Amino acid sequence: MPLAFLALIVLGGGASEVLHVALGLSFLLLAASVFDFALPPWIKLAPSPAIGVLGGTFLLQGIADIARSASIAGFAYGVLGQRLEKLLGYVFLAWCAAILFFDSRGTTRILGFLVFAIVLGVEIYSYAIALGGGARRRF
Repeated sequence: MPLAFLALIVLGGGASEVLHVALGLSFLLLAASVFDFALPPWIKLAPSPAIGVLGGTFLLQGIADIARSASIAGFAYGVLGQRLEKLLGYVFLAWCAAILFFDSRGTTRILGFLVFAIVLGVEIYSYAIALGGGARRRF
């Protein structure tokens, strides 16, 4: 966020590109570290490739924005983005929930449950709005 803000101030734009590249690299690093957490082995299998694809998607979106390439943007946003990105995000959240239950303690666990409850509330609210006929916002 600070780099995106700095890019916005110094360059007058580019915050989206910085955020996408930073998210992409962060999720790729996180995909490699999935196996470092004290989770049952069966919980570690699905999240690593899913988080890696999510990181690759964000990185490709950043590259598409930087290169101003319509074909890369069409693939990054149209094919990989939206539904697949949302599904992979849910896999990431499920992995975060597993960490809360299996590998967190004390204050970290309490704050984790608080943040998870907020995220869950926003998702439920989003679906309730969509069911009520309103436009569903993507966060």
